[in-house]
Amino acid sequence: MELGDLLYLPRGFVHDARAREVFSAHVTVGVTAELFSELIAAIVRLPDFLKALPPGFSSADFPRETFKAEFAQRLDQLRTKADLDHVIDSFLEKTRAGAIPEPTAFRADVRLPDG
Repeated sequence: MELGDLLYLPRGFVHDARAREVFSAHVTVGVTAELFSELIAAIVRLPDFLKALPPGFSSADFPRETFKAEFAQRLDQLRTKADLDHVIDSFLEKTRAGAIPEPTAFRADVRLPDG
């Protein structure tokens, strides 16, 4: 690999990374979480998700089945009305190696505080 390259390893893939001759930083990123963050952004563009939940939904005596039905209905609306192509395209654009900014220089003089 060369400076600035990105290697995707699926979660749980056992690996060992070593740098030769230079300092290197290894970062673990939750790629699935990034995909869901794009989905959350799509949710706020759906009017049905901006509607209030039924009055009293958080009270102890509110019927759980009513809440589950409301939640399921909103999930169905997400599945059928969200622009999933846009969600996927945004996700892929962010995760492609070409979309990653050039790395900044490693600073060996920076130290984390003790403790």
